[in-house]
Amino acid sequence: MLYGEDKVRQMARSILPSTSRHASRARPVIHRAERHRARAATRAMLKDPELWDEGCDEPDVMQREIGVMVRDRRGADKLNHFERWAVKRTREMPAEARLGHLAGVLPPGLIGEHAMTHLEHNPELMSEERQRVEFPWRFRKPRRRYLDDGECARLLRELLEVRDGHRLFNLALKHGTVEVPGQPLTRRRVPAVRLLLGLHDVLPFLAELRRHWVRRTFVDRFLRRFKETRSPELAVGAVGVVTLSAWQYNQWLRR
Repeated sequence: MLYGEDKVRQMARSILPSTSRHASRARPVIHRAERHRARAATRAMLKDPELWDEGCDEPDVMQREIGVMVRDRRGADKLNHFERWAVKRTREMPAEARLGHLAGVLPPGLIGEHAMTHLEHNPELMSEERQRVEFPWRFRKPRRRYLDDGECARLLRELLEVRDGHRLFNLALKHGTVEVPGQPLTRRRVPAVRLLLGLHDVLPFLAELRRHWVRRTFVDRFLRRFKETRSPELAVGAVGVVTLSAWQYNQWLRR
């Protein structure tokens, strides 16, 4: 069992070697390709002396490929145990001091610097202000995609009391269409899997609607417009078209 500085050194070193075996094979290939490019450029300059004055202004392909290789290799480092250890060690500290403390206890040199590169982007070691900058989506309020079931039930009951409300609602569902860009069949009418039978069927209708998200979109559009206008005639035109990707379309057909 290791403690103190020996434990810290062991944890920093345990990240390596990387689990990726691609780097050991990719590096010789990258250097070989760079040597071939250099020889080709030299031969071209020997044939055309004017190229010596112009120089070789080709982009540094090797450095770009080496950077990609290093990124992939670091992405395959063994990090789970190391990050858990770092979070547990600094759990009682203020968030602003966690990274500074770890930078001070990790061994100096390349091993410690490499270990810190993996900890700098760990949200559990950041202050809330920095998290808001680097991970803003974590602090966004979730946008409700659909009306909740309680409001849908209330609006459906009100709709059934309006003249022709029931008929126009089912008519809108029957004529809802989906669109798949780039497909030979660009539009397809949604099959009438489930229509609203009446006031007694409001809750069962909504319960079954959860399994048919395309139809749920049509119902949500209709009820939102009905909520605004209180007119089922105007709500029919709000159903419109739902655009799906090819994958979404295939998943929808399997239901």
